Amino acid sequence: TVGSSVDTDWLFTARGRLGWLMTPNTLLYVTGGLAVTDLSVQVAFLDNNAPPASADASNSTIKTGWTVGGGLELALNRNWTVKGEYLYLDFGSVSAAGTVRQVQVAGGPTNPIGVSSDLTAHIARVGINYKF
Repeated sequence: TVGSSVDTDWLFTARGRLGWLMTPNTLLYVTGGLAVTDLSVQVAFLDNNAPPASADASNSTIKTGWTVGGGLELALNRNWTVKGEYLYLDFGSVSAAGTVRQVQVAGGPTNPIGVSSDLTAHIARVGINYKF
């Protein structure tokens, strides 16, 4: 049995926006810039044949990537706007490596095990903004 997982707990973006006023209160825009996340990858291996063998490996790192997207923002009045936005994020890959060992045999044969995972994400969101 082989299992793997990729997790992230937080996401930070720093982006610029370039937009076009479609009407006096409707902005269509594109956005893009820097994306940063804490990415962790884990792999586990279990062989129940005789003699049984197992392995696990993990790696966690802060990854820097990029994001691009677009949206539509509508001004409700002088201070309030609503928007819908889509973002695509790409963080490249992260790898983890370990060693498969026979469970009951000390100093027995070993084999390497590894995993490499790419992390991309699609985010769609809506928001309400208040401008001071």
